[in-house]
Amino acid sequence: MLDTLKAVLSDKSLKKNKSLFMLTVIVVLMGFLSVSIAGKTAYNYHEYLKVKEQIAQMKKEIADFEEKNAMINEQPYRPVSKDKVDYIQADVLFAIQANQLKMLDYKAAASSDGDKRGQTVAYKSFNVSFEGSYENTLKFLKNFGDKDALINLMEVSMTPKKGLINTSINYRIYLK
Repeated sequence: MLDTLKAVLSDKSLKKNKSLFMLTVIVVLMGFLSVSIAGKTAYNYHEYLKVKEQIAQMKKEIADFEEKNAMINEQPYRPVSKDKVDYIQADVLFAIQANQLKMLDYKAAASSDGDKRGQTVAYKSFNVSFEGSYENTLKFLKNFGDKDALINLMEVSMTPKKGLINTSINYRIYLK
């Protein structure tokens, strides 16, 4: 290609006619410019396709998130904010008293744990021990929890002692 260009530009008839020489130079430069712009356009088009794919992926992730969020918000039990944990904990302790059970021990245990995917699940754990009649204990356990808080009974142990049931429960209140 360069050899052909040299041959064309070194032609004696071109050297004699300056306007024809300038026109040839302009055509050659325009050709190079066109090829350069076409290459840049092709590169930009491929970049556009990559960005378009990323945008589609992001929109899909947002739609998935909104779907999961809507599903969680439809659930009767949801994670609660940290400032509501004390109120929920107070409700649990009042429920112990309301079921005529005697609280023996209360401890706030661990908080937050990582799951297998590396994401953090926020919660507060509590241990409560109480004693009372079998009927009252089962009534409390059957109605355990709060009206809309996500609470999980992790462990329940019941042992008879002097006609009463000593119960120890370990539970988690999940946080937003």
